[in-house]
Amino acid sequence: MSSNRPSMILDAVKEAFNSMGQISKYKTMNPPAGLSNTGQIAWEYHVASELERLARARKQHAHELCVDAGVMFDHIKHPKPPGTEEIIYDDDFVQVQVKVNKATEVVDQKQLMIELQKRGVPLTTLRESAEAATRYNKAAHMFRTILKGGVPPNNGK
Repeated sequence: MSSNRPSMILDAVKEAFNSMGQISKYKTMNPPAGLSNTGQIAWEYHVASELERLARARKQHAHELCVDAGVMFDHIKHPKPPGTEEIIYDDDFVQVQVKVNKATEVVDQKQLMIELQKRGVPLTTLRESAEAATRYNKAAHMFRTILKGGVPPNNGK
């Protein structure tokens, strides 16, 4: 296999991925006829969302195969220490690296309240202090598309 073969394959995959849902010679990939301008944009978002979902599932499956084959380790059962950066697989065409970030610190608020109460801090003071120190992160916004079976306006003409 020539050294540029993998990059040619990857280029073909990228081209196929980028053309999905676009006007193409493959009629099944074309967006529905008769979509408005905003409908075409919504269609693009729907196709991109589906591709993301499929890619996530494919990556998860590939990860499981890699663990089973010994290409990657099971990071849940055998975690590496924070700060680890190493090559865990290397052949002529693919290299797999792992980088372990610093673990995030989390305070168990209920346990903190219990510990402070044990040390004599009044419950009223704890509640007022917790309220004063509480901040809210921005609420997550989850956009979801649903492919409907309707016929576009003007019957696709």
